[in-house]
Amino acid sequence: MLLAAVALGACAPDKGSRFSASGTSIGDDVSGTNAGGGLKPAVVVRLEPLTFEPADFQVQVGRRVVWKWAGGVQHNVRGGDEFKSELKSSGEFSHTFDKAGTYEYICDVHATTMKGTVEVVDVPTSPTSSSSQP
Repeated sequence: MLLAAVALGACAPDKGSRFSASGTSIGDDVSGTNAGGGLKPAVVVRLEPLTFEPADFQVQVGRRVVWKWAGGVQHNVRGGDEFKSELKSSGEFSHTFDKAGTYEYICDVHATTMKGTVEVVDVPTSPTSSSSQP
């Protein structure tokens, strides 16, 4: 019983976490560029010992999602045939979603508890303004 309590306690959200409910880092400007010149990720997902944080989220077409390993546990990230990371215990994996749709993803090692959904939506188009001439 003690082992189960310790394992469940490890899954609790970190009260000092810098991640908001949407998965983006608080204070990060996800609309800008990073030091490498590319777009910053739309969402950063932490791989905790037995969960993805956040597991379910929405991004726009063309945006990149980054999964970051936390806690030193072996995981991978697999989204069907669309994307798959290596099995590892630290580091990052990213994927850019180029097509609207709903994508389910899992960790193959912990598939019963580590699963999530990415809803990819089209980029809204700005309405064209028509000018009326007198």
